[in-house]
Amino acid sequence: MLLPEGQYEAEAIDLTLGYTSTGKEQFVVTFKVLGPENRMLKTLSSYRVFEGNSPETTQKMRDMRMKELDTLKFDWTNLGLPSKPERVLITVEHEPDMKDPSVIRDRVQWINSTTRGAQQKKPMTEAERLAFAARMKVYANPSGGTPGDAKEPSVALATSEPEPWESDGAWEADQDASGTGATK
Repeated sequence: MLLPEGQYEAEAIDLTLGYTSTGKEQFVVTFKVLGPENRMLKTLSSYRVFEGNSPETTQKMRDMRMKELDTLKFDWTNLGLPSKPERVLITVEHEPDMKDPSVIRDRVQWINSTTRGAQQKKPMTEAERLAFAARMKVYANPSGGTPGDAKEPSVALATSEPEPWESDGAWEADQDASGTGATK
């Protein structure tokens, strides 16, 4: 059974360290994928390789895998998962099976914490935040002051259709006598 693509809460129930068929280090994590009322939908294993095809991608992949192990609360002393499974958010996508491309399978694309919330790739520094706020105040209130002081927008928004009061009279001609807008 394929899961619909999307995000799911899951618990990591098993994790093993090992090697790919080409000798690259990896870990395999098995998730209990949860649905409504914490009902188990299925188990899903994910193979997470630490090495890429170049030094740059290898470093990025290692960084990503280390974050994933941290999210799973990997125990570096016992080299395994904690006794109480950590609840995480996984993103499931579909892909062709490597052995038989005619078969589509679920793939865990991302492993994220359920408690962390949205994370910026590169948060602004304090100076950048202040400069951003100053620029945005101009858009919020072109006449100066704070955004709450703005009374009227200074620029009319373009619409796909003219408002009735801007028409050439055709709109009024289409109204019925009651003014409800029903056409004749």
